[in-house]
Amino acid sequence: MSTESKITFITNKICPYAHRAWIALNAKGLNYELKEVDLVDKPAEFTTYYRKAIGHDRASDGKVPIVCFGDDLVLTESAILVEYLDRAFPSSGHKLFSDNPLVVYKGRIFLDYIGPKFFSHAYAVFGSLTDASQDGTKSAALPNIYAGLRYLEDLIDGPFIGGEEWGFAEVCAYTFFAPERIHALTLRGFSWEEANTPKLKGMIDRLAEIPAFKATHQSNEDFLAQLKDVYSRRQAKAAAAAAGSK
Repeated sequence: MSTESKITFITNKICPYAHRAWIALNAKGLNYELKEVDLVDKPAEFTTYYRKAIGHDRASDGKVPIVCFGDDLVLTESAILVEYLDRAFPSSGHKLFSDNPLVVYKGRIFLDYIGPKFFSHAYAVFGSLTDASQDGTKSAALPNIYAGLRYLEDLIDGPFIGGEEWGFAEVCAYTFFAPERIHALTLRGFSWEEANTPKLKGMIDRLAEIPAFKATHQSNEDFLAQLKDVYSRRQAKAAAAAAGSK
């Protein structure tokens, strides 16, 4: 692959995993074309692109992120993509992988726990946002969310996860805590004060001001509208499929 190849980034802005590649492309200072795709009614062209990707899931009709380098190379899988970008463009932008193996180790441990400790519970809250009857109520998932955040708090070893510098782990973790996602959680009663995780909150605030991260933020209104649209259409399709199977 030539480093001069045109880069096309295929994403959907509500996906935190695709968000990782977006930040990494910015952090490496790369020029790219961003294309958004509908993840509920997936166009055939998107599925075709996805199935060209090295290591794609053969049972899937398409996932994001996808990063295409010209016509020769198509890659997917967010965390692996972030590492690829750092290694393929070592002299560009911000270095994402530390030379210190302990920093890398701490970062990978943090990322291993972020899904089961936090996002699996936050995902349930996002799904509830399509139900207007729950407006103004606190989510039953909040105790698990707070417990998970406090677990992650204990893994932070400085201003950032591994110490003084941000890199791969912060890029991959931040996407779950972007301002628009946290705002969506507040609609079901979440608050940083109740979470009582000053190290985690401080790290997220610092990252939010870094241009590579800040450039990916969406307005709360746009994110919420897109989130509700995707979840409601998924729920409708699931209900239709269930009715059709009876």
